[in-house]
Amino acid sequence: MDVVINFGSQQPSWTQVLAALGVPVALAIAIGNALWQSRLQRRHLKQAMFEKRLTVYMTVREFMRSVIEMFRVEFPALIRFGRETHQAVFLFERPVQDFIQEISQKANELYQLNERLGSNPSGDQNRLNEKHQLQEWFVEAHQTRLAQVFTESLRLYDQTGRFGSAWRSTKQAIRKRFRK
Repeated sequence: MDVVINFGSQQPSWTQVLAALGVPVALAIAIGNALWQSRLQRRHLKQAMFEKRLTVYMTVREFMRSVIEMFRVEFPALIRFGRETHQAVFLFERPVQDFIQEISQKANELYQLNERLGSNPSGDQNRLNEKHQLQEWFVEAHQTRLAQVFTESLRLYDQTGRFGSAWRSTKQAIRKRFRK
C-alpha cells in the first residue's frame, strides 16, 4: 500500500502533517493493543490451567499421604483417586500422566495384597515382602518424585524471560521429535 501525499509547491502545515501521520500512529496503537491483549489472554489461560493442575496435584499428594499413613488402600479411596485425576490426560504432559498411572497401579497392587493377606497380616512372607516394597515405593515417590514430576507443570510464571522460555520450548520440541 503506497501513501502519496501531494502538498503542491507550498510547505505543509502542521495540521496536514498530523493528518498524514494519524493513520500510521493509529495502526501502531492498535497493533500494540492487540499484542498486549494477546499477552493478557495467555497469562489468564496459564492461571486457569494452573488452578486445574494444582487441584490434581493436591489430590495426588493427599492420596499418597493417606497411603503412607495407613499403608493400606481402601477401594472407595482408589475409585475416588481415579475419578479426581482422570482429567490429567488433558492437563498434563506424558511424564505426569505416567506417574499418576503408576501411582494408581501401585495402589491397586497394595489393595489386592491387603485383600489377600486379609485378617492374617503375618501370613505369607512373599506377600509381606511385596507389601513392604510397595510401602517403600510410596514413601520414596512421595518424598522425591512427586515434586520432580509436577514442578514444570505447576510453574505459573517463566523465570527466564521470553528468550529463555522460547529456548526451553524449542528444546522440548526437539526432544519430542527425536523420542518418536
